[in-house]
Amino acid sequence: MSFTLTVISAPAKPAVTADLVAKIRSVIRVDTDFTWLMEGVACDFVIPKHPDYANLRAELRVALSNAGVDMALQPSEGRKKKLLLADMD
Repeated sequence: MSFTLTVISAPAKPAVTADLVAKIRSVIRVDTDFTWLMEGVACDFVIPKHPDYANLRAELRVALSNAGVDMALQPSEGRKKKLLLADMD
C-alpha cells in the first residue's frame, strides 16, 4: 500500500523550502514521487513502499515540529482532492 504525505504552510508565510523538502526525504528514507501543489506553500510526497508507516508518522511529526507546516499522511488509494482547508493560526 502506498501513502501520500501532504505538507502545507500558510501562503502568507511560505515555509516549504528546498531544505525542508530535503529534510523530509531524509526522514522518509525511500524513493518518493514529489509534486508541488503550490511552490513554497504545499507539496505531496507519494511513498510507494515503506517498512514502518507507524513510526514514519511519529518521525515526521518530530522533524516538522518547528517548521511552521502542517502535514497529513494518508493512504494513496481512494484519495480524492476536492477541497483543502487549513487554519494556520
